Amino acid sequence: MILSGERDRPELMASGAKLSLGGTLHDPADPMGRMFLNILATFAEFEIDLLRTRTRAGMAVAPARANFKGKQPRLTAGQRPHLVPAAPVRRADHRRLGRDPATAP
Repeated sequence: MILSGERDRPELMASGAKLSLGGTLHDPADPMGRMFLNILATFAEFEIDLLRTRTRAGMAVAPARANFKGKQPRLTAGQRPHLVPAAPVRRADHRRLGRDPATAP
């Protein structure tokens, strides 16, 4: 779960949560704790942005290297003929295809 400093701080303060890091207790209710949690949230957001940038850059050069295959199919070639287009999936179909029947509608 990713916490947003401004959005989730009231919830953290109401629950009485505190962050213990290196023996120091950071309370979101006091100014230093609030600043520290906001700094952590900023670094987390920065990391996510870096990951997105690297992923997009890799996807942009992958076709030129002929190693971008996209998302691979989850079913094997032997399992695909058992599917009927636009038909509701039954629990028996899930069992036959080796999927968890609990996920069937």
